[in-house]
Amino acid sequence: MTVRIKAKADPDGIIRIKCGNDIIEIDLSDDDWPSTPTPVSPSNPADDPYTFYVADPFAADGIVKIVEQLNVVRADPTQLDPRIVSFVPQAALDVHDVARLVHGVESVLPDATLAFDLSGGGK
Repeated sequence: MTVRIKAKADPDGIIRIKCGNDIIEIDLSDDDWPSTPTPVSPSNPADDPYTFYVADPFAADGIVKIVEQLNVVRADPTQLDPRIVSFVPQAALDVHDVARLVHGVESVLPDATLAFDLSGGGK
């Protein structure tokens, strides 16, 4: 079943969704995104050393794997700590999974931003 919701962001471009005790803020402002309709993830993740690109965080144990990978990156003194964890969803986002992903990322990188590039058309 698909439930369609039409929403208008607040003046700052934010939509908030409550999930249990969590509030997910979706930033719709396009200040950090290019003006082209192509996904923002570069073909070579090394193009942006402050962004950690994720292929599919919701695969089997994917969230656990992301936490493990982020811990490896943080432990490596030759790598910069990511400021953004970014992925292009290949399917509809489950709000509960998003909340789990946010908690997983925050457990390793409390100041990082989780970025979803929805221009890829995940359904």
